[in-house]
Amino acid sequence: MVLRLQGREWHTLLSIDTQLRNDDGYIGIDFIDPAYKNGLALSIEDARSDGTKGFTLLLNWLDDSLQTEGTAVEIAWNPKVHRFQEYAPNELDPPDFKPEVPNPPVRKR
Repeated sequence: MVLRLQGREWHTLLSIDTQLRNDDGYIGIDFIDPAYKNGLALSIEDARSDGTKGFTLLLNWLDDSLQTEGTAVEIAWNPKVHRFQEYAPNELDPPDFKPEVPNPPVRKR
């Protein structure tokens, strides 16, 4: 979790377990896989992939042998909306933050 102290209370800015979430929804996913149980590998950076300074989290999903798989999800603070969001430097033109997914579909097997 990433927490912020406001007055005397702690507020969750980002929750990371088998999924990534903030108060507005899920981050970095298109669907929820209920069978997924392996977790995430975390790397902390002081700049986004485009070189913009700022606290950035790079997360890779882990496979069944606990090796990283897929492309990292890049999570950074979006100062425009005052929350952590997925940053998509290679997916959007110009690069920007992707919106959360409030109710992603559940993947059926």
